[in-house]
Parts: sequence; C-alpha cells; structure tokens
Amino acid sequence: MQFSNRFIGIVALIGAAAIVYGTFGFRAVPGQQFGAGFFPRITAGCLALTGCAMILSSGPRPWMTVSEWMRTAQAFKAAALPLGGIAWVLIAPFLGFILTTALLILTLVILMRGRLLIGLGVAVGLSLLLHVVFSVLLRIPLPFGVVEGWLM
Repeated sequence: MQFSNRFIGIVALIGAAAIVYGTFGFRAVPGQQFGAGFFPRITAGCLALTGCAMILSSGPRPWMTVSEWMRTAQAFKAAALPLGGIAWVLIAPFLGFILTTALLILTLVILMRGRLLIGLGVAVGLSLLLHVVFSVLLRIPLPFGVVEGWLM
C-alpha cells in the first residue's frame, strides 16, 4: 500500500496540531526563559512545514494505491502477526497468558505451513518460557487463566 504525499502531509499537519495541543498542559519551569513546551512546539512547527510542503508538492495522484501482492493470500499472511496481536489482547484476559500465547504461536506456525508437532512444542515451550521471564523474574502481572491456576 502506498499513500500519496498529500495524505502523508495531512497526517503530518494533524500530528503537529496534536503536539501543540499536548504542550498546553506543560507547566512553566521557574527561572527558565523557555518553558517545557518550547522544543516540542518547535518540532511541531517543523512537522507542520514539512506537511505543508508535501501537500503543495504533490501532484494529482490517487490518495492510495494498493500493490498487486496485497490482493493475494500473501496479504493475509502479512497481516497475520498484527491481527494476532490484536486477538491476543482481546482473548488473553479470558484464557490467560500461557494458553493465549501458545494458541497464537501455534496458529502462526500452522498459517506459515510449519510442522504441527514441532509448532506445538515451540508454542508450549515458548509460552512457558515467556511466562517465567515476565511473570516470575520481572514480576510483571500477566493475565491469569486456567493454565496459570494449574501451575500455582
């Protein structure tokens, strides 16, 4: 997918406005000539100028063109990882970290035409390893589910 310079310029202008809006809540630094929002506003100004230049320099092209490979099964494979991440965020609170991670890894292995038994071993082993690293060693709270209940 390829976006036109006009579209990217408009997104840059929106981003610049968001940066400026975000700096309104910054407090003034006592004893300083420039406040905390000074440099982010300079960055927003540069971003706005770049966006304007992109809008003005773009010719009459379509806003977006879709590549030929994106109309095939390859596009689904390319979108599988981000879609899997979204699915993980939605499913993990119900199934728990270990089961959701194992299912996601196994689904990706099968989708990429990997071997089922090896994929199952990798999915289980990797999800358990990630659980130990994040939950036990780093003490990051992870979604609790059925499998975590068996391990405790």
